[in-house]
Amino acid sequence: MSGTPARSSTDLSARPSARARLPLAQLCAAGLLWGTGGAAGSVLQARTDLTPVATGFWRLAVAAALLLAWHLLAGRVGALRVPARDLPRVVAVGLLLALFQACYFAAVGRLGVAVATLLTLGSAPLLVAATTAVRARRLPAGRTQAALLTALLGLGCVVLGGDAGAGGTGGVSPTGVGLALTSGAGFAAMTLVSRGLSAQVRPLTSVTGAATVGALALAVPATLAGPVLPGVAPADLALLAYLGSGPTALAYGLYLSGLRRAEPTVAALAALLEPVTATVVATALLGERLTAVAVLGGVLVLVAIALEASGTGRQERPDRAEPERQGDRLVVLVDAPLVVAGQRRDQQPHQRLHRRRGRRGRRERG
Repeated sequence: MSGTPARSSTDLSARPSARARLPLAQLCAAGLLWGTGGAAGSVLQARTDLTPVATGFWRLAVAAALLLAWHLLAGRVGALRVPARDLPRVVAVGLLLALFQACYFAAVGRLGVAVATLLTLGSAPLLVAATTAVRARRLPAGRTQAALLTALLGLGCVVLGGDAGAGGTGGVSPTGVGLALTSGAGFAAMTLVSRGLSAQVRPLTSVTGAATVGALALAVPATLAGPVLPGVAPADLALLAYLGSGPTALAYGLYLSGLRRAEPTVAALAALLEPVTATVVATALLGERLTAVAVLGGVLVLVAIALEASGTGRQERPDRAEPERQGDRLVVLVDAPLVVAGQRRDQQPHQRLHRRRGRRGRRERG
């Protein structure tokens, strides 16, 4: 009997930490899948002469078609309904997704997969942190600041030690850098907009709507930019199917699901797994060079993710949050009804038992 309360207390203290880390796992899985998208798109462009805009169009179009087909076959067409108040956010995410994809694949053509991906995704957490700090009128937490500075240093090492570019011209293209940073700005804005959207709309519904809007937004530019139809070779079709499914439909579903209980800066930091994965894939499969300085940069990026992740479980605990930060956690608590309700269900029976004993004691004394 005496051991039961202690075990229950231990379980209660472990549940919030474990559930707090589940969103981080989802975000990291999305980053790993995204890391293969750049290489798949680069190979597809080389095999079919597709333009970067057309590659982005097909990536989103295939993802939208797969997600719509899944809803139809699963009999969940009704789940695609988006409340009118949230429809502008879905459209905004779709437009930002289109910008992100088009600029990213254009940067890949000028910088190579590794450097373009590192610049795009590496700039996103810095932009998210800056925007969040301005809106909150305070600096990020000390751990987040250290993680961001480590990530920035790692990205600098990757650029300095990166490949000369896709064409091997011996220097980093300023146009490519500008396209990568524009793509990163689009991703950062998408992260901030999706943070509010994921609390109101199902992640899979958000991904389906955003992919559809993004594909429609890129349809005309892709047609005007050059060849828009890929080849019909089985390998080309397989690449296209993978590009639209793994690194897009599944990855964005995991990412938006993780955003429901994660801070925007944490989400952007976890997404840095994409450039690390892309660097390894580009080096192993595409022949891009990976110098010792670039390796050091990739390690620093992983250190930044681990540094932020080590404090995730404690940050999600509302009873240990600092008073001035309680307002920042309210959204997380609303988005995590199972955790909060689970704590209340475990606590309420003890509270009711104490109240009953108190009433019984008063009756006996009376």
